[in-house]
Amino acid sequence: MSISKYSTILFLVLFSCGCACYRISGMPEDEQSQVYINGKEFLYSRKVHTVGLTPERCEFEEGERVTFTIGVANDTDHNILLSIDGITAFVTMVDSDTHGKSLKIYRRDEIEKELNGDIGDMLTALSEGYQRGAAGSSTSTTRGTFDGNYGAVGTLGDQFHGTYTATTTSYDPVRARMEIAALDEQARLREETKENTINAILDKDTVFPGTDCIRDIIVQMPQVKEQQGEFVIYVSIDGENHAFKFRQTKI
Repeated sequence: MSISKYSTILFLVLFSCGCACYRISGMPEDEQSQVYINGKEFLYSRKVHTVGLTPERCEFEEGERVTFTIGVANDTDHNILLSIDGITAFVTMVDSDTHGKSLKIYRRDEIEKELNGDIGDMLTALSEGYQRGAAGSSTSTTRGTFDGNYGAVGTLGDQFHGTYTATTTSYDPVRARMEIAALDEQARLREETKENTINAILDKDTVFPGTDCIRDIIVQMPQVKEQQGEFVIYVSIDGENHAFKFRQTKI
């Protein structure tokens, strides 16, 4: 491929990726405040209860999932329930043909099913089994040539010659134990990460008086045809409604 063709393809790939990238920014209402902690933007809604919401990251690809962190403080004298059933999201861009369209909020069991996918687990098990079988083994290859003749001993006959390759496999039990231990650690870390991800996702949590609760919600971002779009995430808790508006701008 010529340099000019390669440059053209690279430009198109970069250009197309750039067109599909957006930035999320909060749009605080009158009763809300906008604060920054370690560079991250938080929207706080203060009524009887205090609810905060922030995207895990501010830039995303069009139509992908974005994790939001939600925090609720219970300043009452009774228990309140924070539930995924009380959270909804909608497109609010008036001039968009998707205005009013609901955005999918993933439930914990959906994410858990994805992370525990049978195919993914099977492939992982096969891969680890293969690596365990190969652990501690090494191979060496020897190549050489041979020649001779077809005549009787002591006579000159037709000549023959050729090459050969010999492969030898050796096994080091100490190395095997070290590599298997490394594989076990990788599996443990993967399982721990999966469990932490699942446990962080909001399902149902009782928030006791004087305490707070922080969980993650995963929202499917809308497809945006215009330069920018808007969406709102509603949080209903203890009969109280909080609306968090966000703008997504093409970058």
